[in-house]
Amino acid sequence: MIRTLISFLKVIHRYRYTIWIMAVQEIRAKYAGSMLGGVWNIIHPMVLVFIYWVVFSVGFKVPPPNNIPFLSWFFCAFVAWQSFSEALMSGSNALLRNRNLIKKTVFPSQILPLISVLSCLINSLILIILLVIVMWIQGIQLSLFAFQVIYYLFAISLLSLGASWFFSAASVLIRDMSQILAVILQTLFWATPIFYNLDMFPGRLHIFWKLNPVYYLTEGFRNSFLYQQPFWEFPRLSLYFWGFTLSTVLIGGWFFRNVKKDLADNL
Repeated sequence: MIRTLISFLKVIHRYRYTIWIMAVQEIRAKYAGSMLGGVWNIIHPMVLVFIYWVVFSVGFKVPPPNNIPFLSWFFCAFVAWQSFSEALMSGSNALLRNRNLIKKTVFPSQILPLISVLSCLINSLILIILLVIVMWIQGIQLSLFAFQVIYYLFAISLLSLGASWFFSAASVLIRDMSQILAVILQTLFWATPIFYNLDMFPGRLHIFWKLNPVYYLTEGFRNSFLYQQPFWEFPRLSLYFWGFTLSTVLIGGWFFRNVKKDLADNL
C-alpha cells in the first residue's frame, strides 16, 4: 500500500500543472451555457442554509451553545460538510464523467478524482467568504485562529481524495455504487451535529458521534471561526481522524491501482 501511495504521489507531482489547469476547466464546464454561471455556487448553498435556518432556528428553536447566533453556528459546520460531500461526490464520479478521456488516450486516471476534489476546494473558498460575511453581519469578530481553516481544508481534501479513489473505481465496476454512496452521505449528514447541538445528548453517548470523521471537520470549523480553539487542544480526536484518513487514502489508492487495468473495459 505504501508503494502504491508513493507511486501516486509521483504521478501527481509529474502532472501537477495539468491537474491545476483541468481543475479550472472543470469549474468552467460545470456552468457552461448557464445564464448565471458561477453564481449558482452561491445560490445553491445559501438556499439550503436559509431552509435549515428557518426549520431548526425559527421552527424547532434549536439553541446553539454559548449564545452564538444560530445562523453563524450552523453555517460554520455546513461549510465544512458541503466542502467534504461535494468533493467526495464529484471525485467519485470523475471516471464516469471522463470515460472518453480514459478509453481513447493514455491518461493517468488516478489524477481525475484529485482534479474534481481540487475544483470543489476552489468552490469552498466562496462559501468561506460568505461565512465570514454572515459572521460580520451578526457581530462576530474573527481571530488568528480562523487561519486554521487552511489545515481543515487540507484534511477535507485528503479524506475525500482517499474515499474518491475507492468509490470512483468501484462505481465503474458496480454501477449501483453511486447510489450506495448517496445513502452513506445522507446518513453521515444526519449523524453529524451540523444543525443540532451535541450537548443535547448524554455525554457518555458522544463517542458515537466522534467516531464519525466528519465531526472532526465540522467542529474544527467552529473552533476556528467561533470558539478560537487550536486544533492541537484535541490530540486524541486528531489522532483518530488522521489515522482514519490515512487508512482511507492507503486503502483507496491500493484498490484503485489493483482494478485500474479493468477500468477501460468496463467504461
